[in-house]
Amino acid sequence: MAAKQTKLTVAGINRKHNKEFGSLKRVDLSTGDYTEIYQRFRKTSIQKLVLDYMDILNAMKEGGQKLGSGAMVFVYYMLLLKHFTTLGSVIPGDLGQMIGVGEKLLDLGVLEQIMNEFPEQELDKLNAAIQEVNRNMQTQLEAWPNEKGKESGQ
Repeated sequence: MAAKQTKLTVAGINRKHNKEFGSLKRVDLSTGDYTEIYQRFRKTSIQKLVLDYMDILNAMKEGGQKLGSGAMVFVYYMLLLKHFTTLGSVIPGDLGQMIGVGEKLLDLGVLEQIMNEFPEQELDKLNAAIQEVNRNMQTQLEAWPNEKGKESGQ
């Protein structure tokens, strides 16, 4: 027998969304503080993280800044905290300040504690989304005519 269907309403959408994505896991930290991590990552939050990451890369490129791959991994960690924990409001948008907060969390020994508590399958979904964006960007770059081809009239 099929489940009883109900009319779709905003209240129903909100209830189902909260049930699906509202589950938090409390992480008690060695500092005596705690934070909470979302146990299911919303597609919209994944998209926002990817866009934030791309914005940071573009801003660095336009500003002539270069960060090593280690610093970019660090930025990724901070964006994870911003989008998938209850720390979101305390993670600054400014790159320098973001790295500063991250360094302090690392020094206090809590960054690793938090990172170890993220659900593996949710991180896999996020990483797949990032890889898809990277593939799409690479395909677009390869499709653009190169400078040599332009010069020789091709």
